[in-house]
Amino acid sequence: MADGFKKSSDVEIKRVKIKDVNDNPVEAVIASLKPERGRMLEQAFGGDSKEFRIFVGDKLGYIEVFGTKDDNINKDRGLYVKEFYTEENNLRHYKGAGVELLKCAVEESKKRGFGGKIHLTASNVPPPFVFYYKNNFIPEECADKYFAAIDYAARKNIPISRILPKYVTNIDMKLDEKGAEAFLNNQRLFYEREFKTINEAIIEGQKYEANWIDAPDSDEHFFQIINTDKDNCMQEYSAKAREIKIDGKSCLEIYDIDDIYVDNAGVFEFVKQSAEKIADELGLNRVVFNEERQRPKRRRF
Repeated sequence: MADGFKKSSDVEIKRVKIKDVNDNPVEAVIASLKPERGRMLEQAFGGDSKEFRIFVGDKLGYIEVFGTKDDNINKDRGLYVKEFYTEENNLRHYKGAGVELLKCAVEESKKRGFGGKIHLTASNVPPPFVFYYKNNFIPEECADKYFAAIDYAARKNIPISRILPKYVTNIDMKLDEKGAEAFLNNQRLFYEREFKTINEAIIEGQKYEANWIDAPDSDEHFFQIINTDKDNCMQEYSAKAREIKIDGKSCLEIYDIDDIYVDNAGVFEFVKQSAEKIADELGLNRVVFNEERQRPKRRRF
């Protein structure tokens, strides 16, 4: 079994089932670096580094993690993934190797007292945001403006590169304790989040839809406009939304607005109508667009 693994002299941890491209089950070996090589890694990257590898015949991939239990930042973020690669990224002879390596990282996080929490920077071409999102990772707060687009791509099985701007090639993502436990039990939490297409329209011959997605463990929501004809789907407008009180009346506030691609008055009118429709469904009195919390304009790409 696994000639590449036998020659590597790494330490076997467990055997798992993945699949070939025809969905036939295949046994794979997961191992960690042999002790002397593990010590070299620790000296290079810190005393808490560890690397897991997966083999079917030869090595299919690896994941390298590190984290210091005494570091307050790491206590909050969890274990950090420094390197993560699998053969699925290009050759695609097997499916599931990446998930099994991620499970090793989550299990290691729990062993170190981080509760399964993981922090990483998702980066590749094409961007792997949907892969992580389907496995219960969510964008860090600094990148949560991409949440709605990633959710949409995951639900519709659309490449994220068709929705987000081309310059978005990496974002920070995290896995919390709830997500980690669900991930180890093969549960996908994004299915549990409320998602609605609340409005649709044809504007100058192109199809648009307004979507509403609730945020995880928050009273915030994400509101976005997708042009379903442009470049096979493009997020033209995104914002956050929440219920607020103004003069004792309940209102829907739209804020953190990003309308980088919108250059059409008809689309802005569609935005307004869609927001009012949400407010009506929620039984709120009116919509407030908070321009003070609007993101600065950037050049169009």
